[in-house]
Amino acid sequence: MQARQVRDGMMHYFKTKSSKNRSMPISKELAAKVVEALPFKSGYNTFRRAVEAVGLELPEVQVTHILRHTFASHYMKSGGDILTLQRVLGHATLAMTIKYAHFSPGHMAEVVRLNPIAKTRNKSKSKERC
Repeated sequence: MQARQVRDGMMHYFKTKSSKNRSMPISKELAAKVVEALPFKSGYNTFRRAVEAVGLELPEVQVTHILRHTFASHYMKSGGDILTLQRVLGHATLAMTIKYAHFSPGHMAEVVRLNPIAKTRNKSKSKERC
């Protein structure tokens, strides 16, 4: 990564796996920290040692790739929307993004609380109390 890739509140990526340029919004604080830390040294070996230390058994090619899955899962569990995640990850299809998001059964339970019928029932219960 080069300093020119961090500007205007965005992190710009070129020559990605899909050959498409991509930009992601970042906070001013993160931008300052990234520029300050440049040039980055490869963290692959450090990350590989950490994965081995905790006993994760992953194929060689998946070690750093799991960070994308982790980001996607946490983003969705924090209330992010799937279409924005698709753009951030640079996926051509929504189906691929859904694979990355790793929805847990607990996360799917939000449907019970957030569906429109539940909201209607809660309003009618509030009116009954009055």
